Amino acid sequence: MAKPNKPPVFTSLVFELFENSDTGTLVISGLSYLRDDKNETFNFTYDDPSGLFSVDSSTGDISFVGNPESIDYESGTTSYDLQITVTDSGGNVVTETVTIQLVDLDETPPTTPSLDLDPRYDTGLSDADDITSNTLPKIAGSADAGTTIDIYDNGVLVGSTTTKNNGAWSFAFGQPLSEGEHNISVKAVNAANIESAEVSLQITIDTTAPNPPVITAIEDDNGPIPDDAVTNDPTLLIKGTSEANSGIEIFDGNRSLGTTTTDSNGDWVFDYTGTALSDGVYTITAVATDLAGNQSTASTPFQFTIDTAAPLAPTSLSLFDETSGIPDTDNTTEDMTPTIIGLAEAGARVRLFDTDGVTLLGETNADAITGEWSITATEIA
Repeated sequence: MAKPNKPPVFTSLVFELFENSDTGTLVISGLSYLRDDKNETFNFTYDDPSGLFSVDSSTGDISFVGNPESIDYESGTTSYDLQITVTDSGGNVVTETVTIQLVDLDETPPTTPSLDLDPRYDTGLSDADDITSNTLPKIAGSADAGTTIDIYDNGVLVGSTTTKNNGAWSFAFGQPLSEGEHNISVKAVNAANIESAEVSLQITIDTTAPNPPVITAIEDDNGPIPDDAVTNDPTLLIKGTSEANSGIEIFDGNRSLGTTTTDSNGDWVFDYTGTALSDGVYTITAVATDLAGNQSTASTPFQFTIDTAAPLAPTSLSLFDETSGIPDTDNTTEDMTPTIIGLAEAGARVRLFDTDGVTLLGETNADAITGEWSITATEIA
């Protein structure tokens, strides 16, 4: 069999050994050699004057077998030459000397890393509340340069990254996070495999849209009929309910009137008193956006009327004959509590006064459709 066409290639190696360790194992990944065929076998022997190392006869892997406490790092005598001989199955021999440098690693734990949700992935009303609809968020922080950052989700290792030269690090989740709260924790690991203290962050994943808001009232809803959404006040407060701590946007058709937020009970008030509305009928809707940025569908339309014009004076006033059930044409009666009928603006409040214009004899609301009204007066003196 022909000799290997290229001898094994050995590189200058660094064996990471730290004080007070009981064992240390070094596997040389830089050892390379060429096989004539896939069934080629090699036999490795070695000469180690230091007695600190052994070489596996079939793989060539190098192990540290000495006493770690015998290494004098301060004297600088931590470089060792190890002669390795490789013999192939045909009896061809190649000998190489590899230099192994032992290094005393720092056993001081690395600095505890910082941790935050990348604001660009923190959706919703705030980019700093760690509530997001993004199921593949990105976290970031800083730690000692060159350390490994291990990332855990609810105690399960989900990935690792390495800090840059300036200590900055980031990690993007590769698998979608489930709906709900996630306790994300990280710790730094240095070259000596020493871990830092753990730091954690609570992230909430919320992909569920809130229910549509409910518009409940306008204020002031003055006029003769309480809570009928007809008012002569053109500067209004609009009230409603929705998911707690959500944002509310009010629309008149497709035109946004502005925004407000709900309190911890879900109640909200939109202050529109800075705008004087003209008389007319208005139809508004509201849309909710939760803390994660999920948006609801529009609310049920809410209609209200602004009416600042005074109604026309009531007409067709007549004395009502309760016996015949028809108006009394001569307006003469012995009844000290007569019934007066007439017409007014539909839904208007009608007040009946004595001839002095001061004494109120009674009041009622005109029919909301026909405008007809009827008042039985208090006893007339």
